[in-house]
Amino acid sequence: MRVPQLSLSLTGATVLRNGRMQRDTVSLDAGRIVDTALPSADFGGHLLLPGIVDIHAHAPETSLDDYGKTASPQGVTTTFLAQRWTGDTAASVEAALDSLARPCADAPVEMHAHLVVDLATADTANRLLAAIARHRPAAVLFADTPRHDPCKPRYICRIANTCDRHKIPYGSLADPDGETRERYAMLGARLCAFPRSRAAAALAAAVGDPVILAATDVCAPARSDAPWSAQSAVNAGHCAALASVDDAGTLHRAALHLAQLRALDLPRAWALISSRPARIMGLSDRGTLDPGRRADLVAVRAATGRIEATFQAGRPTYLTDEATRRLVAACPDTAAALVA
Repeated sequence: MRVPQLSLSLTGATVLRNGRMQRDTVSLDAGRIVDTALPSADFGGHLLLPGIVDIHAHAPETSLDDYGKTASPQGVTTTFLAQRWTGDTAASVEAALDSLARPCADAPVEMHAHLVVDLATADTANRLLAAIARHRPAAVLFADTPRHDPCKPRYICRIANTCDRHKIPYGSLADPDGETRERYAMLGARLCAFPRSRAAAALAAAVGDPVILAATDVCAPARSDAPWSAQSAVNAGHCAALASVDDAGTLHRAALHLAQLRALDLPRAWALISSRPARIMGLSDRGTLDPGRRADLVAVRAATGRIEATFQAGRPTYLTDEATRRLVAACPDTAAALVA
């Protein structure tokens, strides 16, 4: 049974709103955050935080349905699934782009596609450009290859021009150094995803280009022999967003980890997985719990950091038994759907 959008107020919780944690009420109605008193559910002992926007996740090997069922319990409400364009994957990527362009209203996670383009595929240029124009992926990332290819600069420019024409953001993947990042920036490739050096991250951040880091790298212990780490990039203010890559659960764990280390306070740490990726990807209707925004939110048990509930557009997509009990008490009319 599909759970309907709820109309109620979540009370008693500590809420991330206006850049700070505060005792407040979050009201949901018709899939939006509203400034109205409604029948209330007590969420005392919880943190209410914006739903997680995963800016870069690898496409699942199983079905999209299975991915949604795995990501929703981790607080993810919106995700961008990377589709890698190589000489051998064009047909499968086109099929995936077509599938993701037809959203399912029942999906627990809103899914978008973005392209990672292997730059050794200049011989597929016409097919790739047609796919970009037809499917309008959320973003395009250039994955460079060490092999010298005299066609590569022209190929990059053709992709960039197509992206500019359709207002699609684009960037580069795994820049090894500042020189590489500067070269891409000069072509308009603003997104800097998973840079491999301090110089690349610092250069991108200095000119206001978004730096995307892997959440799992932020959680990893710093190595004394490593010249640079994701944690140091966050500490330096170079990180604009965190991505799950392979494990959606790393996102909320990374944000809580940064707050526990006092590298960032919780509002700024959580922004790396909510408001900032939403802004980077042009999703102005989510990422905060302000009235009028889409009702995407996560309830986290304050004492344990465990996710107890995920709401997407006001609809519960994941509930623990305890969260279900609280909602059933407030919404008896939807009890059957909530406990199904």
